[in-house]
Amino acid sequence: MPELDTTREAVAFAQILVATPPDRVTACNGWTAHELLAHMVAGGIEIATIVGAFLENTTIPPTRSFDEREANFRAIDPHVLRKAFLESGSGLTDLLAAMNERSEVATVPFTGWKMDAVTMITHVRSELALHRWDLAGDDELSFELLSQPEFAAHAVRSLNAFAGLQESPAQRARASGLSSDFAVRLRTIDQPDVIATVQDGIGRLELADPVDGPALLMDAAARVLMLWGRRPTQAHDVRSTLDSGDLALLHRWMYGI
Repeated sequence: MPELDTTREAVAFAQILVATPPDRVTACNGWTAHELLAHMVAGGIEIATIVGAFLENTTIPPTRSFDEREANFRAIDPHVLRKAFLESGSGLTDLLAAMNERSEVATVPFTGWKMDAVTMITHVRSELALHRWDLAGDDELSFELLSQPEFAAHAVRSLNAFAGLQESPAQRARASGLSSDFAVRLRTIDQPDVIATVQDGIGRLELADPVDGPALLMDAAARVLMLWGRRPTQAHDVRSTLDSGDLALLHRWMYGI
């Protein structure tokens, strides 16, 4: 059974958090560090509420929107919010471990996707690593954490499922206004390719075995960042063998430009 543990990512996030002023602007949607933390705390509580309802055999509530669940936390004094995050410890991990112990195949609905405990743990770890990058940028630990191969696979699954997110293939296709179909491979050595497609106005991501042919070649961390709507910096190794038109279409689809 996979280890249900978020310690490595949680410690790395907490260490950079305490070194970042609450009003520092981050790389995440123009949020400050305080607003980013409100997102993290509110999301953790949302998951805990859903998993807690499952464990108590009560009705599982629908996932609330970002604005609905985060507003109160944005209004909290930054020092109080940080203390709440740091003191929350392993509570969510314990709940997910209890869920997995009850049934390894049981799922709970979160943002339109039914996740088992292992998938949910991967989601939490991925969020911690990604939002740490939003605070810290491209340091050595960011590269190490974001390069974990399960994070690219998880991004593909979750972005297809979270259709309401602006980073989802559905929303990207809608926002880009592309009138032509395309399929572009995002390639990382020793990992499956990610194929980004738009067909008849519908966007989708999928994993596939690598094949010879044009692709956007990138390090593992850069690919995870791009999938989640971030722009890899020059610190990353990103190269293209794509036709220039396909590269332009990919950038328009990914970033709306």
